[in-house]
Amino acid sequence: MKAIVPILTACLLSMTLWGCAAAHQSDGGHSLGQKTLVIQMPRDLPYVTFTNSALVGDDLFVCVGEKISSVDKVVDYNIKTKEVKTLFESHYGEAAVQGITANSKWIIWEDADANTDGGTFYILDRNTGRIEELDDCLGTTGDVSIFDPVLSGDFVAWFNEIRGKKTTVQLTNLKAQKTQVAATLAQAGSYHGALTLKDETLLWTDHVDGKGFYHIYQIDTQKTKTIEAPFAYPWSAKLSDGLLFSINFDDYHNWTGQDFGWFDPSDSSYHSYRLTGVDYINRFGIGGDILTVMDDQNRLHFIDLEKDKELEVNNPLKTIDSIDVSQDGRVVAGFRDSENSKATLAIFDFRKK
Repeated sequence: MKAIVPILTACLLSMTLWGCAAAHQSDGGHSLGQKTLVIQMPRDLPYVTFTNSALVGDDLFVCVGEKISSVDKVVDYNIKTKEVKTLFESHYGEAAVQGITANSKWIIWEDADANTDGGTFYILDRNTGRIEELDDCLGTTGDVSIFDPVLSGDFVAWFNEIRGKKTTVQLTNLKAQKTQVAATLAQAGSYHGALTLKDETLLWTDHVDGKGFYHIYQIDTQKTKTIEAPFAYPWSAKLSDGLLFSINFDDYHNWTGQDFGWFDPSDSSYHSYRLTGVDYINRFGIGGDILTVMDDQNRLHFIDLEKDKELEVNNPLKTIDSIDVSQDGRVVAGFRDSENSKATLAIFDFRKK
């Protein structure tokens, strides 16, 4: 399934650039500083385009291509040593390698033909280097489409759509090679946008009898908590510090008719968040206390959730094409310059010092 699509600072220190700026002083006295690493293609990373990335420690796993029309490789770029290792090459002439996600144990991505729908998800065991097809190793068939796998520890979860029949939430323990169905959705299809898997908590949304619902599944107990949402269609939901973030619709066919915000299930309150000069948002990510948003003009915004306000951030990317948030809260934003066969990735680090 093809993924939804979704800094030069004042101080330059090297050819691959680190920037620094004081972004915010928190009430608790901990400095929430900004550090930014800029990676320019093909100068720093010898490719001209990418689809998305996953940052784990010093390893930036990126889906890249040597020509604009084909993203055909997965590489490991070490942001400290600048070493590049090729992990995978597509067999398609014009490929669309995308949807990469990773942690300290596993890497998952999709390999697809750029000219057709559908593709195959692969999983790489970082301890052994072995690569397997996700559908083959889990025993699925050609009648099933896998949507957007998410990864945490040894667990991977995804939407399984059985064509014309139903959509299920699948959960696999990769170490034990055991798979279970966590849920069957009331509304089939992929409007839900994404699953969220963090530690042993799995989140998805559904629509039943005109109402929207958040479903929170605990892996250890195999129990699901269902919470009614304030909108009929909560999309791309994410859970952070007990709050449920989502792009919300009364009619999900009307993308511009959205409301973005977060729901607090402890008191059933909803906080709608509006950015000045922004009509709607395209996608978002959360890392720690920082909410990262791509707006309707593909511009990048950072919101301090503690202060409930937008941060002023040094940012060389006038517009962006991707947002990826690492498990430790760093943000990787990217811009694809198709006209000049160049691309830029910027890593924003807001972690408290």
